[in-house]
Order: sequence, then C-alpha cells, then structure tokens
Amino acid sequence: MTTNSGLTDRRLLGAWRSDGRLTRREWIFPKTSTPRGRALVLRAFGKLIFRYTRTRVYFEYQGDGDYYPYRVLASDAETVAILKMSPEGNEIVHIHFTGSNLYWISAGRNREFFRKIED
Repeated sequence: MTTNSGLTDRRLLGAWRSDGRLTRREWIFPKTSTPRGRALVLRAFGKLIFRYTRTRVYFEYQGDGDYYPYRVLASDAETVAILKMSPEGNEIVHIHFTGSNLYWISAGRNREFFRKIED
C-alpha cells in the first residue's frame, strides 16, 4: 500500500461517466420501495460525470455541476482512498478499480460503476 500526502493516483485522472447498465444490473432496492421510486432511481444512472485533475474533482449531472478539492490518502493495486473536501464536510471515498477503464464506489449496500470516457 502507498500513502500519499496530496498526490494523485494517475489512474483517476480524466473523465468518468456513470455506467448505467452495469449499475442497474446489480442494484438492490429495499423491500419497501415502490415501482415508481425504483424507476426514478434507475433512470438517474448513466448521467453523472466525474472529471479528476490532480487536486479537484469536477462533477456534472444533467447540465448542473460543481467541483470539490480532494487528496489521495492511500492506494494499492486495486483501490484508491481519497479525502473529498466539500462544504457539507469531509468524506473518505474508496474507489475500486476493475481494469484500467472501470471503477466502482459504494452507495450504501450497492455499487455505482463508472467507465473512463477520456484521459
């Protein structure tokens, strides 16, 4: 494992789009969810884009976007842990790579997949 102070894992750099097909395929809903609620959630996948630079993550969802600073806390062959610094508070995010052009992050008990769209 590598511990970085302010460095970026090069695997992150570039733009990543939510992979709606992969995410929808394994998404698990609570038993109390309604068909309408499930449909709303499933339609959202595939639209979120993250663009990582060395110090910031820019995000865009259906034309709205913003950014937050981040830093790499640690990395290994399959994962990177970043500290997301936003006005709502800091959060550690674990990014799990599956090959060079796909990663997933936890969303509760689910995973959302992201596919690289540009370096």
